[in-house]
Amino acid sequence: MPCETHPVSGAGTEDFSWQSFCTYLEEGYKGPAPARRLLDGAAPASFQEGLLVLALPTWAQRMALEREKDMLEEALSCFLGQRTRVELDLSEEAKNRPAAGQALPPAVRPELQHCFEILRAHVMGIIPKSSIIQEKPKKRRGRPASS
Repeated sequence: MPCETHPVSGAGTEDFSWQSFCTYLEEGYKGPAPARRLLDGAAPASFQEGLLVLALPTWAQRMALEREKDMLEEALSCFLGQRTRVELDLSEEAKNRPAAGQALPPAVRPELQHCFEILRAHVMGIIPKSSIIQEKPKKRRGRPASS
């Protein structure tokens, strides 16, 4: 592995510190590294046999870091002095948090049931807002406005 820096003394999988690794990226690592903002809030879920499972707080952060995963693996390998792979996952809190677009559909939302009962209404279908075609306002006919 091409690494211009030397492994940090005492860095190993058994006493791995995520905060020490982040500090190393900011202060001592000379190679390409993922953006620091992508590492904020991340926490090692497990680390064994050269595989670091990293738990991230949001889906967007996970997807962004996935694009920079090779750089992260290279920097981590330099930090530890051994080839290290990274697997990205969501934190338990993120897994249990409903994401946008994954909320309950209106027909089964408890807070709307009373409204449906009063109005004797039901949901026939849902159309995504992005698929609604908005018409341009029609030009007014008649005399032009005077200035």
